[in-house]
Amino acid sequence: MAEVEERLRRMEEEQRTLSAKKLNLELQLRQLHSPTCGPLREEIRTLDDQLAHLQAVMQRQHGALRGVIRQAEELRKEARMKEQRVEEMEERLRGLEEENKELKARLTAQLGQSAARLSKGVGTESFRPIGSLEAVQSSRIRKLYQSGGRMES
Repeated sequence: MAEVEERLRRMEEEQRTLSAKKLNLELQLRQLHSPTCGPLREEIRTLDDQLAHLQAVMQRQHGALRGVIRQAEELRKEARMKEQRVEEMEERLRGLEEENKELKARLTAQLGQSAARLSKGVGTESFRPIGSLEAVQSSRIRKLYQSGGRMES
């Protein structure tokens, strides 16, 4: 963008120089009032052509600069929107992490109560195969997870 601005600045300087030169030639032409002023008139026409061309180039450069500025603004806007989306997702993640902690605490409490009920049963120890408490707990954990953390009675 700085390069385009520098080119425009140089073209504007050139335009001022050409305009001043043209004005100077026109003044000379008025002062002479001579039929031999053909070369001066030709130089003035050449300067007019150069100025017109320079003006057209400058207009294209201004258009290109506006396009670059517009694109930069759109990119900034898109970046702000993405940053906002990331912030929203981080906020949601914090909420889900907090909910996960609560569910783990409830699950731990529920499993503690279940283990206490099983261990108080009369004669259940003799009929329970080794590792069945872990299977019951694992089954309850799966059910609790599948039910979205709702405890069933």
